[in-house]
Amino acid sequence: MKNCILIALIFTYSASLFSQADPFLLKNFKKVNSPATCVNFSPDGKSLLAGYNDGNARIINIEDGSYSEAFGGHWKGIKAVEMSNDGKFIFTAGDNTLKGWTAQGTPLFLIKDMTTTIMSADLDSTGKFIVAGEFSKTFKVFDVVKSERIAEFRGHTDVAMTVCFNHDGTKIASASGNGNIRIWDRESQQLIAQLNGQPVDIYSVAFSNDDKYFASAAKDKTINIYDLKENKLIKTLKGHTNQVMDVEFSKDGLFLLSASFDKSIRIWELQTGKCLYTFIDNEEAVMDVEFSPDGKTFASASFDQSIKLWNFSNEIPAEYYYSPQINDEMQNEVFLPKQKGEAKDVYEARQKKGVEMRKEIYTKYYEKYLNDLKSGTLPTL
Repeated sequence: MKNCILIALIFTYSASLFSQADPFLLKNFKKVNSPATCVNFSPDGKSLLAGYNDGNARIINIEDGSYSEAFGGHWKGIKAVEMSNDGKFIFTAGDNTLKGWTAQGTPLFLIKDMTTTIMSADLDSTGKFIVAGEFSKTFKVFDVVKSERIAEFRGHTDVAMTVCFNHDGTKIASASGNGNIRIWDRESQQLIAQLNGQPVDIYSVAFSNDDKYFASAAKDKTINIYDLKENKLIKTLKGHTNQVMDVEFSKDGLFLLSASFDKSIRIWELQTGKCLYTFIDNEEAVMDVEFSPDGKTFASASFDQSIKLWNFSNEIPAEYYYSPQINDEMQNEVFLPKQKGEAKDVYEARQKKGVEMRKEIYTKYYEKYLNDLKSGTLPTL
């Protein structure tokens, strides 16, 4: 009975810390009257770049939630929006054009070399190149400074639905509607590897930061994880109940985020393939997720018109594996709700101490998690 009461009190205490339905939702920015299709962070992590199905993009100030004026002017939805690492320009991809903008929304360049609708696009880390896939079996690479095409890659036998650079921009991955994944050398345009993907439309691909692993997200509700040293499939992650639209590796390479048409975002532990947490609070399909530059938060774009900021908390793996121990350590009076007759200043001091203790407890168990993960001694659940 005591444990039940204390767990209830801890839940009450936690609920007082978070007002949203999902405890890790930090901010839900005001909605624009159009489904959100993509999202990205500015290099300094202070702003979000949001693309919408109305063909326009907007810059969101994370601190105060204010929006810039809309820019883009594409006649179809935005498929990608990204700022160069030096902050000098933003590019948007939509309809069959690529456009460049200043941070104030002033036009810089227009590339009209795509013959059909753009399916995906990505900017390399140097800000010199854009790769774009369209509704065809080819994809193209463009020189940003010259605003001209410098390469066209051929080889897919179905639509090249998604493309991306690796983290130093030397490689390009492409995936087609028949499940064929190809990895290319950007400069030489030579094919480096072929991977057998899911035998359906693949909507998103991603490299881990160290290029050791690769992920693909598909229409069949699954996520494939590949070892790039061996060029082989090592895990298939299952759990989403609808097609998976996007995948992103965490900065440390330990986790993978996925966004799905089932309205959820999931975090997966790469080493075990376990889903550690499902982020809720979306009313429609989640189309895109992106980690912040410091890896501590991530943003999502949903067809419910929302752009949201989430806490990528170390509490998630700690709670997943060590919740009984954590609950035992939190059986302390500092976590109780305000008591009858308790002075306001006493209660506030107790709350402050509770926040500090909570942080210490979770930090300790996250460090234990990292050690157990490395040694292969995670608790069996």
